[in-house]
Amino acid sequence: ASIFASEAEVQAALEQTHLKGQIASIAAINAPDRVVLSGHRRAIEAVCDGMDYIMLPIAHAMHSEMIAPILPELRKVVDQCTLQKPASDVHFVSTLTGGVVTNELCESGHWIGHDEAKPMLFLRGMQTLE
Repeated sequence: ASIFASEAEVQAALEQTHLKGQIASIAAINAPDRVVLSGHRRAIEAVCDGMDYIMLPIAHAMHSEMIAPILPELRKVVDQCTLQKPASDVHFVSTLTGGVVTNELCESGHWIGHDEAKPMLFLRGMQTLE
């Protein structure tokens, strides 16, 4: 779900919402007042209760712990890729860290991190570019 609220507001709602066997977590921070949640639909709806949001038509709970079962196989695939750092005149901003990266791009863990339960820091990345 894309929620029209700050990261702090969404985090507070997450901490107050507990549904047994249901997962919801911040998947992306896209703007000061735009946060994306990922997880089970019931948990997401409970967290979003009272907030303006749009349920996104996505089939998988990307950037959440629900994706963990595929990570070992994904790591095998990434490990087979030839990873290279960008040319010295190219500034590559990662949405995983929100900062400029170089050598990290050569590590499979950086790419696997995009699908772990870590939010994408798009807002921080855009701030880095400013």
